[in-house]
Amino acid sequence: MFASSALIRRIVLLATGLLCISCNSNSDTQQYTMKRFALTHDGIQREYYLFDPGDAKTTQRPLLIFLHGYGGTATGTESETTNGLNRYATSHGFAVIYPQGTWFRETISGTTNIVTSWNDLGGNRDEGPKGPLCSDDAPKYPCPAECGDCGRCGWTSCHDDLGFLQRLIDIAIDKHNADTSRIYVSGFSNGSMMAHRLACHASDKIAAAALVGGRLEKGMQCVPGNPTPLLQINGGKDLAVPYEGELPNSDFYYESATSVDFEWARANQCQEAEESWSIPVHAPSTLQCTARCAGEDKETINCLWSDGTHVWPGYPDNHGSGGYCVTSIQGPYMPGQPACVEADPDVDVWGSRLLFKFLQKHSL
Repeated sequence: MFASSALIRRIVLLATGLLCISCNSNSDTQQYTMKRFALTHDGIQREYYLFDPGDAKTTQRPLLIFLHGYGGTATGTESETTNGLNRYATSHGFAVIYPQGTWFRETISGTTNIVTSWNDLGGNRDEGPKGPLCSDDAPKYPCPAECGDCGRCGWTSCHDDLGFLQRLIDIAIDKHNADTSRIYVSGFSNGSMMAHRLACHASDKIAAAALVGGRLEKGMQCVPGNPTPLLQINGGKDLAVPYEGELPNSDFYYESATSVDFEWARANQCQEAEESWSIPVHAPSTLQCTARCAGEDKETINCLWSDGTHVWPGYPDNHGSGGYCVTSIQGPYMPGQPACVEADPDVDVWGSRLLFKFLQKHSL
């Protein structure tokens, strides 16, 4: 049933109390130290990792909630998916929370893999308002045992991730001194889909959202109740979550980037037509961006990286494992998971710089 090597590659592709459990470094560079926290939500122990460049006690800081992709980990997405996102957070004065999605182990063709995911309220369904969410011959994904039958198209968990993340926003304000006017959400792949959902449901607390390599499933689109600036970055050669939402041979179906841009702008009460947007960082000529209501607190920006695949923008395809690893601080809690490759400070990732350049412009 799960014997296909193509499925294994696809899995790899589609990346009550509060207690500081561990306060070790996530790399050999002490300036990028992260802390691990655990809490119980909906009867399940959950965890997240906090990076604060100044270990704020009295000074409020802007805070980014960043979500890993399918199969990824909280510390792996910081170290490998983004090549050290904390470096860029430091230069822009941001704290970052990396939540961990629920996970289980699955043995496929004799190989045991860790399976992590976010329940974005669309990825565990077979049908949506616009029809099926996957093709008839789409590969069947592993299903968490506690979720029962995930159906033909289901590939994410069934847990209350939306409630967990909304609770983290409150914790960030109450316990970690986050600036209530400067809380942001972003993620990659399945993490971007979850960020999409969270930004809709918590738009009264989120100052801006950035979706990278992921949008909600076809027909499952949501929009914010309050005007919320949006940045999208998607690869033109992304076969996992295509820019158009689906391709003739797609296994799973998503909303297109242009549809999300249009519907989000309408919810933001922005009636302007899209126009070319001046990219504020040095980026390749293959990155083209358009904007509606540019420079305003209701702007929507849609960027197409025409030669980009399903990777973090500007990061070499062949570096690291894409976040399916753990650093030393998370290793004891996911035994057997491979250790992450150290972030390469000589590689400057324009996608990370663009992310923070966009976020820092906006506040509630």
